[in-house]
Amino acid sequence: MFGVKFKEVHLHQFAERVSDYMFAPGEAVLVNNNPHNIPLREEIKSVGFFSSKKLKNKQKIRLEFDLGVIWALAHSTFDVYYDEKHFYKFIKKGLKYCSKYGYKESPSLVYKMVYQSGTKATRNMKYEDPAASQRTLFAAGVRFAGVFVRRFYEHDFED
Repeated sequence: MFGVKFKEVHLHQFAERVSDYMFAPGEAVLVNNNPHNIPLREEIKSVGFFSSKKLKNKQKIRLEFDLGVIWALAHSTFDVYYDEKHFYKFIKKGLKYCSKYGYKESPSLVYKMVYQSGTKATRNMKYEDPAASQRTLFAAGVRFAGVFVRRFYEHDFED
């Protein structure tokens, strides 16, 4: 068969980390490490069609942050083992494994959002405004992914 082959262990590691982040463990780490005042899921779970603009904006903030975390969790697993040109293929395949760990969101929908946000962020970092791109919510999510992995998996509670 043609194309790159990803090792099952790497796909499972990425999927497990995404699933852990999207549930209680990720929320617990965020509660204790939230320098950007990212809204918690409890605050935005009741967003509906007739919700206030402020609540809808909180949901957008959290979504952009979460996409940054997912992108960074993939990058931390992918970075060492594979060629960069296959990065988004890795994310696409890895998100399909998330259902095995309880995360039931549509892999294709999440992939499209991560792809759009990730390519926009990397383009801004490389070509347009590297300093401004570091202050985005996506970049905050990328930075938080390292904190999450360190605090949840390595049990390092000191900075």
